[in-house]
Amino acid sequence: MPGAVSEDAPLPIGDEYDFKIIKLNEADKKIGLSLRAVAEDEERSRLEDYQRQAAAATTTIEEAMNKRGKGEGR
Repeated sequence: MPGAVSEDAPLPIGDEYDFKIIKLNEADKKIGLSLRAVAEDEERSRLEDYQRQAAAATTTIEEAMNKRGKGEGR
């Protein structure tokens, strides 16, 4: 995503952005878009990936003791 954009500044013509649709108003034929929501979703996804990887890599004391008892920890 190009540089940060304030809510009051118009976006430059020709630049491409990813938006998340946050509102639909069919009566007025308007949509609400959010740049911030895209960044928040990306951050949430990175955090969930990290937590999944950390959970998969975590070994309990019991697991470590069992490995050591079987000769795997040496």
